[in-house]
Amino acid sequence: MTGKYNAMLDQMVRDYSLVTHGYSGVAPANPYPMFEEKRAKCPVMHGDLLQENSIPSMADYMMTGRPVVTLYRYNDIHSVLMNPDDWLSYIVGDGFGAAVDNLLLTAMDGEEHTKYRKTLQKPFMRGQIRKLMETLIRPVVVNEFVEKLRPNGKADLLREFALPFPIRAMYAYFGFPHDEDLLGNLASWAIQVVAAPQTDPEVAKVTIPQSMVAGQSMFETLMPIVQQYRARGEMRKRHPRLYDDDRA
Repeated sequence: MTGKYNAMLDQMVRDYSLVTHGYSGVAPANPYPMFEEKRAKCPVMHGDLLQENSIPSMADYMMTGRPVVTLYRYNDIHSVLMNPDDWLSYIVGDGFGAAVDNLLLTAMDGEEHTKYRKTLQKPFMRGQIRKLMETLIRPVVVNEFVEKLRPNGKADLLREFALPFPIRAMYAYFGFPHDEDLLGNLASWAIQVVAAPQTDPEVAKVTIPQSMVAGQSMFETLMPIVQQYRARGEMRKRHPRLYDDDRA
């Protein structure tokens, strides 16, 4: 591995540490007894269970003190999830959505959600992904990771496989060029976006603005590549379902 590639991996690990440290929290390793106790005492609780356990919460992403309710009973949770008229998802995009141009599927409601879910669903269905095992997934795993790591006799699996592989495979699936610098930047930016929510306000002062910059950097980097592929018709041939209408 080149020095440049190693530096990229080191940066990915540093970025990822913000996610792991931010979401470590103080909840018990087995939370189910805690859930049972809370469900018995107050199945509809005023307060945020995640915040109580020092875990970043999307319910109040910007830590404004917004009132939050936590549900513990299956039927109550199911009722909310199945009632899009009274319980909307747009609040999930508050803050975090700004980092991804508000194109956050889990923050969409109604027809907008249905439209984008149908667009994105087919390329990621199990049957579609299974077709890629021998043509894309296995070759990338073996040729670009296992064979390179084998001579060393050991590996830091997080740094040398678990972080870079999903990014490499995903962008190959979408047809983006295999460029280590590009993939390294995209990986770090994606992790920085995910690392934005924090329970420590001082840390959040760094991670939230950083996530906005990272999201904009991803957009500015990927859009010209997408436009070039579209102009040549290559992405339409690769994923025709993504082009039922113009979404550029």
